[in-house]
Amino acid sequence: MNRWMLIASLALISACSDPKPPPSRPAARGKPQPKVEEKAAEPEVVEEEYVFSPVGKRDPFRPYLERFAVDAAMAPDPLCGPLCQWDLDQLRLVGIVSGLASPLGMLEDPKGSGYTVRRGTSIGKGNGKVTEILRDRIIVTEYRRLGTGEVVPVETELRLRGKGKSAPDDEPQNLLVTEDGEPIVASE
Repeated sequence: MNRWMLIASLALISACSDPKPPPSRPAARGKPQPKVEEKAAEPEVVEEEYVFSPVGKRDPFRPYLERFAVDAAMAPDPLCGPLCQWDLDQLRLVGIVSGLASPLGMLEDPKGSGYTVRRGTSIGKGNGKVTEILRDRIIVTEYRRLGTGEVVPVETELRLRGKGKSAPDDEPQNLLVTEDGEPIVASE
């Protein structure tokens, strides 16, 4: 049996070897062949090298869901107190203490509980922060993600309600801030 295997493998190896190339013919020395004239007027074709431009294209090697990951600006504040369970339009500004190096604001939630806020205090369900406390209003900045994935700051003003003003006049106004710092009223 081993002998037949050896004979079969030798036959396969000899059949798989490269055949010898055919012998080359010597060139005929009779008549010289006529020379073909080269076209001198033909322009040389130069192929341009392709350069990839990633502008406006997403990176195919990054996960698709990474676009929707929570940024540091959008991450919820773990130390946010009870003011983060209410929307900004549910909170009411009832008092401001100004004239100090660090002014204070007094907010009231729908249950009637009062809270003091300073600059940097987390407030609202949209993870906003108090950025300014003025004599008659508090400005809260929230970061919202657009449909394109871009995160933009949105400023909301909570105005101090005075006597004789009705509630619909004092609803919070959302101000969209451009990169130049100019406020633009956002339509909802």
